[in-house]
Amino acid sequence: MIKRKGIKLGDILSIVSECSNISEEQIRGKSKKEDIAIARKIAIYLIFNNTHNYNETGRMVNKKYTTVMFHIDNFSGLLRSSAKTRYLLTKILNKIDEKQRCD
Repeated sequence: MIKRKGIKLGDILSIVSECSNISEEQIRGKSKKEDIAIARKIAIYLIFNNTHNYNETGRMVNKKYTTVMFHIDNFSGLLRSSAKTRYLLTKILNKIDEKQRCD
């Protein structure tokens, strides 16, 4: 579990957007393009790990709670199988840590 204390949920979405070069609107959207889907899954994972609430996470990314549950359940497999996802998650976590040090 990856949890960053004191980070605002909106900041997580904004940092995922910045690091992935995918707009927040695209992350909240319906596109199934690989880059957008990976950014969305990372955002869902990080937001859920800070809220532990499927509904709240779903509201942040405009998804139903069942979609959030599916992504959370499958995220560890995605990390094992996708170097691209691991790299992006590491980049995002570093950015979150940097933001927390500055705040």
